[in-house]
Amino acid sequence: MLDVSDGAGKATLAQHQDMNKNHQTLLAARQADVKKFEGELDTVRKLLGDALAEQADLERHLFTTQRALGEAKEKNEQLDREIRSLEQKFRSREAGQ
Repeated sequence: MLDVSDGAGKATLAQHQDMNKNHQTLLAARQADVKKFEGELDTVRKLLGDALAEQADLERHLFTTQRALGEAKEKNEQLDREIRSLEQKFRSREAGQ
């Protein structure tokens, strides 16, 4: 424990009390910063979750659209082959007459 009976001890005690007060002020400020940043982080995490959910929805829609496009392309190619086959048969019949 400090001996505060002399002037030097009183000055040292006062300095320590001032330092303690300053540290408490800085600690309170940092704790407020932490609370603020944690709130901002929670907000950003929620926004990220929303954005990821929207991205997943868009990717499902894109996959569905790409699958439908592939199926339509296959059907179109099949119909093209059928048309060519029918045209060939028609030409063969005309040539035979």
